[in-house]
Amino acid sequence: MYPWKKWDIRIRIVFFVGMPPLTTVTGEERPETMQTATLKPAYGIGIDTGGTYTDAVLFDLSRRAVVRSAKRPTVHHDLRQGIIDVLDDIVSGQETEQIRTIAFSTTLATNAIVEGRGADVGLIVIGQVKPFEAPVVSTCYVDGGHDHMGREVKPLDIERIVDAVAGMKSHVTGYAIAGAMSIENPAHEQVAAKAVELTDPQPVFCSHAISSRAGIRERAATAVLHARLRPVIQAFVDHAEQLLEHRHISAEIRMIHGDATAIDLRQAALRAASTVASGPAATAYFGAKSSVAKTALVVDVGGTTTDITLIKDGRPLISCDGSLIDRWRTHVDAVDMHTVGIGGDSLVAVNRSGGITVGPRRVQPLCMANGIPDPADWIGADDRNRWILATDRRQNEAAPTDPILTYLKPRGATPADVMDGLGMSDLGLDRRLEALTFNHQAREIGFTPTDALHALGKLHIGDKARSISGAAVLAGLDNQPLETFCRRVIDLTQQKIADTIIGYVYHQQTGKPMSNLTGTNQKEALLSFSFKLGVPIVGIGAAAREILPDVARRLQTQLILPPHFEVGNALGAILIARQA
Repeated sequence: MYPWKKWDIRIRIVFFVGMPPLTTVTGEERPETMQTATLKPAYGIGIDTGGTYTDAVLFDLSRRAVVRSAKRPTVHHDLRQGIIDVLDDIVSGQETEQIRTIAFSTTLATNAIVEGRGADVGLIVIGQVKPFEAPVVSTCYVDGGHDHMGREVKPLDIERIVDAVAGMKSHVTGYAIAGAMSIENPAHEQVAAKAVELTDPQPVFCSHAISSRAGIRERAATAVLHARLRPVIQAFVDHAEQLLEHRHISAEIRMIHGDATAIDLRQAALRAASTVASGPAATAYFGAKSSVAKTALVVDVGGTTTDITLIKDGRPLISCDGSLIDRWRTHVDAVDMHTVGIGGDSLVAVNRSGGITVGPRRVQPLCMANGIPDPADWIGADDRNRWILATDRRQNEAAPTDPILTYLKPRGATPADVMDGLGMSDLGLDRRLEALTFNHQAREIGFTPTDALHALGKLHIGDKARSISGAAVLAGLDNQPLETFCRRVIDLTQQKIADTIIGYVYHQQTGKPMSNLTGTNQKEALLSFSFKLGVPIVGIGAAAREILPDVARRLQTQLILPPHFEVGNALGAILIARQA
């Protein structure tokens, strides 16, 4: 028995929400008057495309009631497919004309930044500014700019701008302009934008129109990211509108921004970088609205990551310093969030000495992978922890020279360690596999916390037999009983989440990293600590019911699991859009 099992702590899993309550209704439960032709209910739909699942809710706007919800796998190379699947699950033909609002939250902008997708941006900096880095392909510094009183420091060098754009336009598909103290006088940015448009008719983003805060580097980075992400979000907007038009859905469509506000979908592309924390914002808003606790931690246990946000005074806490997007400090307002790379689909790896690691790599759980051999025939220690499978969907679209797909095509599938003979470094192989997996050209399958929960009889959404088969092999590497091994996997997952929560709260309270206290640079810990969390945890996500109760025990706090916590992010999206 683990030491914390002996703690005399009572944990309440509270199924409770604020006023007015969110409920679930069915057609049979609706009053007679609600079913008449003159008093048909009005619906809203919330859709969240996460890293692992696309979630959706059909929401009765007048009764504040969830009518139906759905969860389907996210298809990364075609986000529309996940949206189509969940719409099919929650909307019938008769209800289509009663839909008034659809709200999207999405990881699309975040994924685009991670993958380096989007427009190639040229940056024009106006004024006496020291050179700085930005996520662009080309930068030009020109004379001009204003002082803090809005007075012109130097005349704007228009000829230099025209020459620079003439040199950029062959390899640039968008522009950002940032002028010294343009927040006091935007004239030079406005003239520069007109000069750019006359020379190369591509989208132009001026920093004064995006932010009124001081700090040219941050304003420039914000303008650049808006320009870079615009085509990505615009494509999503176009596809969403086409999809809804095809389904004869006439409703206002909103996109959730990272600061827990909503904007008309057609305007979203103009402030594309503001959607970077869209999903966590929806999650935090749902947590704030569904808990009686005015101050609490919202913990969203997803398949790929666990996101932690703080609500204070019944509202999500917004970062006052602007978001750090990739490695660029910006003026994008967003919920204050911390993410750890662990979730239900995190890869469990066992070395030959019996040591176990969980995450941060995400794989498809054994229990959810149809058509694979019995894991007992291939799973093992170290790099033999994954089964690599070429998919049929996009296999023929891949470049024939790709070494991994070339190797897989005649074989169909193979354990990961067999690929060590391809002549690629471990890092190069891992990165290439991640790219192929994201593009749905290959699948990585392995043992995960989701499999451990299946083997323990805690979950029943996949093939339990495959989970048990894999667990038996991995447990045998250290001569452990299967149940003991699976409990160790869940224990490690819970401990990693608990440690992350402690670090996040410690930083919130002190402004310092946890390493300052624990001395992680030392070989031996000279002090040990125990912590009691002073606020409750609001759990969200399909795995929250199984993972978070013990996390709460470790942190000596209360766990709240609101109704519909499994799809809280999608519900949060429609609540934000309607400002419920």
